[in-house]
Amino acid sequence: MTTRITFTVDRQKIYNAILYIMAHGERHPYNIMKILSKADIIHLNGYGRPVAGDVLLVETHGTTPKYAKDIVMATWGIGDDFFNNNEELEAKGEPDYDMLSGTDMIALNDAIAIYKDKSPQEVENLNHSEPFWSDVKEKGLDVVPAEALLDGGEDNQFYSYLASFGPSIVF
Repeated sequence: MTTRITFTVDRQKIYNAILYIMAHGERHPYNIMKILSKADIIHLNGYGRPVAGDVLLVETHGTTPKYAKDIVMATWGIGDDFFNNNEELEAKGEPDYDMLSGTDMIALNDAIAIYKDKSPQEVENLNHSEPFWSDVKEKGLDVVPAEALLDGGEDNQFYSYLASFGPSIVF
């Protein structure tokens, strides 16, 4: 599957989404990554764009938003093994709610409800049960193509409509 849809990554929005998740009680970096991934999927399918447009990496323990991971490592000074890291993050401030739309917060809340307060193993199992997971692993992909996140993938009417505009659409 060739990626034909890409999104503009908004690092400031990612940082504020992380603070939003933390303000709602989740402090484990692994869970935060999965909440961000799921929120992007929820928002993409509901509103035609992800929350922050991060690149979803395919890693051993599930999908990981690339730039969110970089932000967490740089801001909180922790290593990259979020699955085995039992360290909890302390908020560096309050989220800037002006950076998040109402629908962004709805998608984040829905994702928080799915992953919050679960063990890393429970979160991994949920993440690996995503419809696209076995396909991207089977194909040996390092990055989840955006169209794979759409309900129905390339068969999704929204995807077909967007793809008709050209080889790549950047939001």
